Amino acid sequence: MEQSSEVRHKPKIEGALPLSNFDGQGGDLLKTFDAFIRGLLTHNELVERGDDRFGQPTDVVRKGRTVSFAMKGGATGLERWVRLDANSKEETLRRDGLLSTNFHVWCVVPQNSNVAWLLVEKNGYDSLPSVWRREFVRAFKARHRGYKVTISQIRNDAFWRLLEQGLDDPRVLEIKVLRRAQPSKRESETRGFPQGVSKTEETLYRANKGRMTGRQLKRIRRFFTISKRSDGSIVEIDLADDSRDEFAEGLDIRLGQDVLEITVHAEIDGRRKTVRFSGAKEPAESYVVDGLNGTRVSPEVFRRECRGHTVDLARVSGATLVDKWDTGEWTAEDQVSALEVPFADPENDS
Repeated sequence: MEQSSEVRHKPKIEGALPLSNFDGQGGDLLKTFDAFIRGLLTHNELVERGDDRFGQPTDVVRKGRTVSFAMKGGATGLERWVRLDANSKEETLRRDGLLSTNFHVWCVVPQNSNVAWLLVEKNGYDSLPSVWRREFVRAFKARHRGYKVTISQIRNDAFWRLLEQGLDDPRVLEIKVLRRAQPSKRESETRGFPQGVSKTEETLYRANKGRMTGRQLKRIRRFFTISKRSDGSIVEIDLADDSRDEFAEGLDIRLGQDVLEITVHAEIDGRRKTVRFSGAKEPAESYVVDGLNGTRVSPEVFRRECRGHTVDLARVSGATLVDKWDTGEWTAEDQVSALEVPFADPENDS
């Protein structure tokens, strides 16, 4: 659900400038992002890009160096494969109508920082289509000639590395590992056992007393992951080698075979945090909001969670959050003219 942003510019100026003044002339990534959101507000309908749809931001809150809002996203023309009954062939079912919902977004660009973050709500496996971020990149490039903003997904070297580096710090409450499981012998031999049904097993790790340390987390994580070099070759890692840091080495850390996800519950500075690895390759880091009991997160809770995650991300990256970074007031003078976002898909123009 998290994104990091950086601006790369042609060598017109020497030295790296902060994202709050990336061109040396007052160009601010945060204010340009806000101009993109205001550009979306000029449309009464969702923006079309292929089968994807996005737009109509609501509940926009501008505070300090942050912008948060809810935005509708979805797709049309989705296809899925179904069987009318157990003996029929698979048929393609195409949804011609639009299926969309709102997702919360939080953008923070610290003052005088070279890093920024974009946190996006994920509901189950659903989230905003990635095309909206590509559209922002296009609009940014059109507004600031000679500059390009790059949005890349935060991988698993942020919060986990912070926890693992505290080798003797007891901050880990529990670790859950979800793996694919083969049917038991009895299930395999039982006539009528459901076909096409996957089976999973969950293993829970807790300290016998108190909490687990970063050292214990590192060894459990190593046991269920595979580290590879850039050429694809596997690196043998000693589980007990506390001096080695695979993240610092730039190794590609992936979930092991049959491992579906690894979830850790930890506590940092009095805040409980749940982080999950998922996906077969290059697992992304996502933060889980506890206590929802099946309900969607509210705007207030989403912003509160994002504040805590931003503090942790800033600590990992070395960025400084100045006073009132999340509470300072915006004025009309702080805004720049809205970015133009074409409503129709340019690729469909004849």
